[in-house]
Amino acid sequence: MDAITADVFRDSYSGPAPILIAGDCEAALRRAVRTVEASGHRIGASLGLDEAHGRIGLQASASAIWVELDRDSGERMDRLLDRVRGEVEEGRCPAVVSARGELVDALVSRHGDSNVELVIDGSDMDRAAALAVALSGAHRADRLSDVASDQNSARLRQLSDEFSRIAATLA
Repeated sequence: MDAITADVFRDSYSGPAPILIAGDCEAALRRAVRTVEASGHRIGASLGLDEAHGRIGLQASASAIWVELDRDSGERMDRLLDRVRGEVEEGRCPAVVSARGELVDALVSRHGDSNVELVIDGSDMDRAAALAVALSGAHRADRLSDVASDQNSARLRQLSDEFSRIAATLA
């Protein structure tokens, strides 16, 4: 009889939910994986655009969705970006879309007024900062807030510490 201790599951599933990564090519997926891993987060899956669209609906929980784009993939890209925007607007999870400069017009027209973090031709530091901002919950304005227990300075210190740690890891 094969037995697995409960510690295996506790170690694998305790803590924040994983980040779901989508990309339009292998190079894009490698860049996204490098950024998420350097930031110290767990990856739920690293998938192509079509597979990611279906996986988002099956993912029980995600800390964030990261979309990495190297080129305009037409309808496949548009369909995934619309799905990601819907997830963000419904409050299921934050998202980061990182892309090349050629895609800036298409992305801004689709996500310019949303809470999706956009990174255009970003350095590793820019990408890590966008992930930190997305995960910080800064865009969650619909949450209740107690003015008497304002913790903005503590949150800013925590973000600063996290950003410093990520910068040191990337360096």
